[in-house]
Amino acid sequence: MVAPYDHVRVPADAETLPAGVYRVVGSDADRVTLLAVGDETGARVHTGRVERVPLPTFDQFESAESPDPSGGLTRLRDVLGGLALTARLAPRRMAGRPLQTLVGVVLVVVESLGPATVGVSESVLTVAGVFGILALTGAALDMP
Repeated sequence: MVAPYDHVRVPADAETLPAGVYRVVGSDADRVTLLAVGDETGARVHTGRVERVPLPTFDQFESAESPDPSGGLTRLRDVLGGLALTARLAPRRMAGRPLQTLVGVVLVVVESLGPATVGVSESVLTVAGVFGILALTGAALDMP
């Protein structure tokens, strides 16, 4: 059964597609549409290359892991990097609103940790993240 977001590895000796990791982005009764997302080594690539292969050909490819970085630590690193960039771009304004900035940072960091770490539902964390971003944006723009 083919499902969107499944990943497959096309071997170097395949005659149908260039070697690499592909994500399923669509399918019908006869064909599967794939997006190239990884090179031969499995490293993430951003080519935008879309390929269509017949279903019997797709069935010959082996399943693969997503090359996208994942996990709480990766997400936390990305969030902290974004917060550092925000702090560099608007330090005086954010320093003038320390409580609002602190609340925004805490909400965004809590949201990035995920439901397994924090112990609340995904929807609660999403709302917390949105309010955190709004608080930080307001502080950076010197708005309440």
